[in-house]
Amino acid sequence: MLKKIGSKMFKPELWESNKPNTPLVRALMEEYKDKFNWRADGRDSLMDVGCAGGGHTMEFVLPILPKNFDRLIGIDNSSEMIAYAHKTYSRPNIEFKTFDIVEGDTKKLPQVDHIVSLYVFHLLSDHEKAVTNMFDVLKPGGDCFLAHLRYFGLYTAYELISRDPKWSKYITDVNDVIIPSYFSKCPESDLEQLLKKCGFKSVEVSSREASFEVGDFNVLKDLIKTVASLYKGIPLAQHDDFTNDLTHHAIDAFNSFSYNKHSTTSKVFFPGATLVAYSKK
Repeated sequence: MLKKIGSKMFKPELWESNKPNTPLVRALMEEYKDKFNWRADGRDSLMDVGCAGGGHTMEFVLPILPKNFDRLIGIDNSSEMIAYAHKTYSRPNIEFKTFDIVEGDTKKLPQVDHIVSLYVFHLLSDHEKAVTNMFDVLKPGGDCFLAHLRYFGLYTAYELISRDPKWSKYITDVNDVIIPSYFSKCPESDLEQLLKKCGFKSVEVSSREASFEVGDFNVLKDLIKTVASLYKGIPLAQHDDFTNDLTHHAIDAFNSFSYNKHSTTSKVFFPGATLVAYSKK
């Protein structure tokens, strides 16, 4: 069995040119910007966990910081994404580091006043390790804001394609790719209990449903190409064929979510049911 290591994002140019969750990120940052426990002197430090290519960090996280903030750090487990972010966005008090929040040694990171993690947790294999590490990185009194997909529609598509005889010979176990929380019956309660178990206090968890247009069939194909874990076991020569078939399954999967608008090959709507959590150390 392949080791479950969660997913890395790659192909940063493709991701940064699309970023389908932009409407959700924009709305959440606007809603929660006054919730953060900002320092009286304005010298706040903030870490964006799973920053990808840095676009959302700069467009939606940076603007909520005090004007005289001390430090903004973006981390991601994809060296490709971080190289793109570093080249595109780095400046004296804004930096980007390759770091795996599940497996990394947090002693290599500075402590910060605030953590945000936007639409990343549904790609992480071990939520308890990730939350524990974020707790360790926060300064006493610091706060943490998490937002991630309650159910990741591409995992539903992966389940569907794993039953296709054309591809099942390469997909030995969907659990090598799909993270355990995908199968949770009570994701809101599970997240609240996890945050408390790892030491967080004043935990607030909520859930909301959203449906947003991502473009057509080809745009969805490009987005799928950025999720590396979906290609585990698939021969490189067959990646294009696999992507095409998985995209068709994705549209079928998206249409299985009752709250999602109906998708076709000319107009695809992504099921964006989101878990949101705010907590303090």
